[in-house]
Amino acid sequence: MKLHRLSPALAMMVALTTTLAATSAFAVPTTVAVEGVLTSTGGGPAADGDYSVAVGLYGAEIGGQASWSEGPLTVTVKGGLFSLTLGTKKALDAATLADAANTWFGIAIGSDPELPRKPLHAVPFAVRAGMASNLQCSGCITAGHLDAEALAGYAKTADLAKVATSGAFGDLSGAPNLAKVATSGAYGDLSGKPTYADVATTGAYADLSGAPSFAKVATSGAYGDLKDPPVLAKLGTACGTGLVIKGLKADGSYECVVAMDPSALPADGIDEISNGLIANQFVDKIAGKTGVKIPDNNPVGVSDAIDFPDIGVAQKLVVSVDLNNSKINTLSLSVFDPDGKEYVLHQKSGSGTALKTSYPDPTKTVSGDLTTWIGKNPKGKWFLKVVDTDYLNNTTDGQINAWSIDLQTLSSKKIQVNGDLYVNGNLYVQGTGMQLPLADSAPVTCNATKFGYTYASAADKTIYYCNGKTWFGMPIEIPPKSCKEILANDATSKDGVYTVDPDGPFGNAPLQVLCNMTRDGGGWTLAIKHWYQSGLTGNTGSAGTISDAQQHNGVPYKLTDQAITQVIGDATYDVMFDQIGYNSYYSNGNYEYIVIRNYTAPWTWAGRVAASSTATNMESFRVSDNASAWKGNLACGNWGGWGINCFDVASGNNPAGGAGCGINMGKITNGGWHNIYMAETNTDTYLYMCNGAQHSSSYNMTHRFWFR
Repeated sequence: MKLHRLSPALAMMVALTTTLAATSAFAVPTTVAVEGVLTSTGGGPAADGDYSVAVGLYGAEIGGQASWSEGPLTVTVKGGLFSLTLGTKKALDAATLADAANTWFGIAIGSDPELPRKPLHAVPFAVRAGMASNLQCSGCITAGHLDAEALAGYAKTADLAKVATSGAFGDLSGAPNLAKVATSGAYGDLSGKPTYADVATTGAYADLSGAPSFAKVATSGAYGDLKDPPVLAKLGTACGTGLVIKGLKADGSYECVVAMDPSALPADGIDEISNGLIANQFVDKIAGKTGVKIPDNNPVGVSDAIDFPDIGVAQKLVVSVDLNNSKINTLSLSVFDPDGKEYVLHQKSGSGTALKTSYPDPTKTVSGDLTTWIGKNPKGKWFLKVVDTDYLNNTTDGQINAWSIDLQTLSSKKIQVNGDLYVNGNLYVQGTGMQLPLADSAPVTCNATKFGYTYASAADKTIYYCNGKTWFGMPIEIPPKSCKEILANDATSKDGVYTVDPDGPFGNAPLQVLCNMTRDGGGWTLAIKHWYQSGLTGNTGSAGTISDAQQHNGVPYKLTDQAITQVIGDATYDVMFDQIGYNSYYSNGNYEYIVIRNYTAPWTWAGRVAASSTATNMESFRVSDNASAWKGNLACGNWGGWGINCFDVASGNNPAGGAGCGINMGKITNGGWHNIYMAETNTDTYLYMCNGAQHSSSYNMTHRFWFR
């Protein structure tokens, strides 16, 4: 660096004059302001920043000792410009500046040599001081010209030591010899100063004595300076061609495996990758008709077709046949695929009367290769043709007992779950069975957006589905329509209470009924129970509960006319009349029940049921042992007020009050009584053929009427 220029020099001169003329009326500065420009060796401004400088005043441009010096001083440079004030650390006095007209200013930057010196020029204060020093005194006033009294006040002042007026420590007489530090205040000027380690003044960690030894990474922070760093995986280079990363080993390197191309996965590989829980391979058996007759000695033969559904791609196809004929060596069997191609299975060979085998395994085809269907979809119609080429009777000679196509498929239409399937945390499929979402009430509002939504309610054992407007329920256990249907499904059914649904799962709710499964073949559903003036006559709706149906009197019981009609099921039905309790005046307890079979008139309780349009069959039985007492018919339909009412013998012998009955039923026989009334015109009910008058008027009796 070099000092490019200094300006202005006038300020220095003012400072000098101030020192020399301290008693002037004007305050004279004791410092000198210096401004300059620092340039680099290239000619441009020096870099901005703080610089350390030392300055001095000399009596010559070159050589000699400085008459005054100061530094180091810190000067701030910006854009190459700087300024400093001389005398702020070491005072400039008049003696030093006495020869200011011939004084040269020198400056050194940092540790660089001193720059070329520049002469000091006058400043305004210095010019003024010069005028005072050059003043010529002519006829000056001396002490003799002054009045003694005028000097009286200054006599002592003149006798004072210089320090009394200057206040300067240097003017003291016998001033103590102070160490340099007393005036400089600098730590370095101390005499016998203590020795400190470098770090005490530098604060640098490196100047510590016995500093601890750190690994290089502690100061560099670089991963590479770690001692024994772990081995890191090198992405893109650790695994070779055709390999993929399976995981990381303990040392940080890749664990590589052979890459699997999804297209290389076999189509039936889902069971392998799912640990056997899912499969898309199935064996489906589609059977043809059974009992197909084989015409004898007929070149056309007989054919049967199987319309094979779109199940999937065949992995194995087997045609199985089971037939018999007087001789199998006179038969020709062929199967035709959906493309019309023929495969000859059997051609007039073998012996015996039965042929039961499968093609092409274990029995090979005579011609045509069924294995060509492997890898294809066998969807379409397959035909089996059987021709008997020999004469027996020209009618039929044997039959196709059964035939089928067994297909092992690789399905693209369905999948098999071999374990439990959970959907959203809920068990949906358990083993091979599916479970719908469970809820005791509708989980969402049924609307068009929820069409097809389905759930099952364990509370009422019903499956509900949304039809886009409302929830529609279908019982999971669909009850039979009547006691007769219950008995048909289970011949061991006993008498008792059962649940039936006369109008099916999409109508009214199921209901409980009382069933009689023993009398006259069983299957009877109790429809009505009432008595004299029970108040039930003409009521086509329902009345009472299932518990009422099993009491003597209490509350009347009746199914609706609609339910009774649905229990009947068609135009022909049977009716059974019996009673709970009896009239002890006429009977000792061995009373009767009566069955009418094949009644055909439409049922109603709104009025009287017409006579049967077909012949009926009427029979009376003894309650104690179901023994038959009388068979015949009464004339029905012209008496009574509601339901079926019969009076007068229409066929068979007249029981004549019991005389015509095969069994003695009770205490009294009365030829005037042989009728059955569900509801007579006076609202009474009657039941009598062979057992005296058993009517419910004012007796502890209830008449019941059953249908099947």
